[in-house]
Amino acid sequence: LVDITAALAAARGYRLDEGCTFPLLGYYRRRQAENSRTAGNGRLARNTLEKAIYNQSRRLVAEPAAPLDLLLPGDLELEG
Repeated sequence: LVDITAALAAARGYRLDEGCTFPLLGYYRRRQAENSRTAGNGRLARNTLEKAIYNQSRRLVAEPAAPLDLLLPGDLELEG
């Protein structure tokens, strides 16, 4: 799922900061442990990415000089 998230991000012109890998991996493992039937598909990766892009857009308002294509660990919303 981490690879799917990175591929979806790249397809949209974004890249994941290296610091996103381990938080995403832990998040996806927790979600799959809760419900492997619904948490092991691309929809979870897509929804996670869409939340990160939304959070990044809010962050960029306060940090206009930040790279527009870089998603940071703080942009991820990994509850659950």
